[in-house]
Amino acid sequence: MKVVVVDDGGLMGVETALGVRDHGQEVGMVQAPRGLDSLTPKEFADALNGCAVVIDPAHPPSQATGTVPTRDGRVRDDTGHLLRTAIAAGVRQHVCLSAVGVGRVRAEGAFRAVYAREAMIERSGIS
Repeated sequence: MKVVVVDDGGLMGVETALGVRDHGQEVGMVQAPRGLDSLTPKEFADALNGCAVVIDPAHPPSQATGTVPTRDGRVRDDTGHLLRTAIAAGVRQHVCLSAVGVGRVRAEGAFRAVYAREAMIERSGIS
């Protein structure tokens, strides 16, 4: 089974990919330290070709605003971009970094963004 790990340039993506590989799975990496919209649609689609599972530990939301800002202050839509491309590629599962109980504290800063991300993934139809 091919698993693709989305990496924003931090250690989380690399460590996750190594762990998946150590469990015997084929691993691909999408490296996008400036956000997924920095990749061309073709580059992104090629990376997800034949992929069954996407793991996205990248792009933590801001604790102050609960959004994922870019360097120029715009809000990134990395999860939406990733989900749209994954659905088109036939990906069956999407795993993202979250927090236990985020639904109970969803009104505060980063938790609001994490909760919104989870809801977006649930609505996408990818399990």
